[in-house]
Amino acid sequence: MNWWNDLWLNESFTNMMEYVAIDALHPEWQMWEDFATNEVTAALRRDSLDGVQSVQADVNHPDKISTLFDPAIVYAKGGRLLVMVRKLIGEEAFRAGL
Repeated sequence: MNWWNDLWLNESFTNMMEYVAIDALHPEWQMWEDFATNEVTAALRRDSLDGVQSVQADVNHPDKISTLFDPAIVYAKGGRLLVMVRKLIGEEAFRAGL
């Protein structure tokens, strides 16, 4: 991460990988159902409000950094976006991109 503008990518990736890792170790826990009911719902609920911040936000001064930590956007919505990208391009392409 070069600057705080990319915070969402760092935190969203971590959010998504929680589910990927647990699902790989314990598929019987059905973590993607938890993702759908918790993360996706939180993201959609928050994103439906007027004036909600975008996933990627420009930060021009360090004082603005604290305003970026909206968990429903940075973690849930960003994680949801990465899950969709992973599904769209496929596991091999996603890993190659990493």
